[in-house]
Amino acid sequence: MKRILASLGTTALCWLLLTFNTHATTHYVDANGTNPVSPYTDWSTAATNIQDAVTAANADDLILVTNGIYQYGGIITPDGGTNIVVVTNAMTVQSVNGSATTTINGGNRMRNVYLANGASLIGFTVTNGNASSGGGIYFGSAGCLASNCVVVGNSGSGIHSFIAYPLILSSSLVANCIIKGNAPYGLYTGLADNCLLTGNGGAGAAYLSTL
Repeated sequence: MKRILASLGTTALCWLLLTFNTHATTHYVDANGTNPVSPYTDWSTAATNIQDAVTAANADDLILVTNGIYQYGGIITPDGGTNIVVVTNAMTVQSVNGSATTTINGGNRMRNVYLANGASLIGFTVTNGNASSGGGIYFGSAGCLASNCVVVGNSGSGIHSFIAYPLILSSSLVANCIIKGNAPYGLYTGLADNCLLTGNGGAGAAYLSTL
């Protein structure tokens, strides 16, 4: 945690401090696990996909994900998108060893991740997602976090935050992320701190966003 906080800007640091809480229960995910048993509270009984562990968890829990490629899902969200991972309460989904070794891959068939109601995603490569909006990550409500992720090669924009009307931009935060090679936008509305946006085609790097 100290390493993450040390690299964040002032805005992101304040956001994290305000939303920090102690995790109640840890649930484990291992793509190569052989004995998944709900609620997956030990490595020996780890879930083999992220969504199973999320479904078994409660608000404030931690979903800890070890190395691997995670590509199975099919949860439909209110926007009509099909997703690999859907998190709709304030829990944290975090990789053990970071984005270099832990990937969520939509296979160009579905969105990768939908976050809402204070959910957090930390330390993943998020790639090959496909949706009408937010093929990589979609923030369905305010107060969510994507941190230390590489969001690459997604269709329907890399990251999309909801917009409430009259125009109130999402307060969800993208921090310490690399957002590259997405289309039509890298970031479609949102707040980004200490991020690299590069090579996002079609419409541009970011739209209606604070960088």
